Amino acid sequence: RYDAKNYFKDIWIMTPDDLKVNAVDFWIGNIPIKDGEYFKENTSYKARIFIAPSSVFPWEIEPVVDGYPGETTYVDGEPNSRCIKVSFKTALLEPIGRIDLKNVPVPKVGERVNNNYTDKNYYTIFEEQGEITDLQWRDVTDDITLSHGDEFKAGHQYELWFKVEANFGTKYDRANIQVTINGDKEATVQPSFEEGSESYLEVTYQFPALPADIKKISKV
Repeated sequence: RYDAKNYFKDIWIMTPDDLKVNAVDFWIGNIPIKDGEYFKENTSYKARIFIAPSSVFPWEIEPVVDGYPGETTYVDGEPNSRCIKVSFKTALLEPIGRIDLKNVPVPKVGERVNNNYTDKNYYTIFEEQGEITDLQWRDVTDDITLSHGDEFKAGHQYELWFKVEANFGTKYDRANIQVTINGDKEATVQPSFEEGSESYLEVTYQFPALPADIKKISKV
């Protein structure tokens, strides 16, 4: 597995049981790609995959990497190892123009915060729009982040923040994206200038302030 961030998630290298992968690197022309960089769409890359057998056996392999034929060469000073070289081109990504987050539990006085975005009964989006990978509630009045199970208080205003990541082969059209929360179109997409930010969105949505506690007001 190559642990660089990229549009296409992680790259997994599957080999027979009697082979192991010692190292992998990627290049654009003669420029190496560093860990943490994003792969760009519709771009040609070269890869080197260094492999070795778990036991000595004749080297008679015809490598194929994701459908692309590879070239096997020797590794200097390591007679039992080989380097597979392959060239490939990344695909164009399909743009996503909207996110519809539904079944969001609306804050109500005395009810509890639900941060469980993996519960399929809450915080649902269409499968083709991506996957929620993080979610938090914030008390705007007290300027604090809430924990799961905290109680919504009278007279306070609350904000929902969540992060959604695009599926394999897709990206978010940040310039034109529309996000709705329970059908409301007032959600705000947070700007990002990070390379590769088309692969995720961070969204905030403020709910109307909860009504004040009438009982407490009457005692004043």
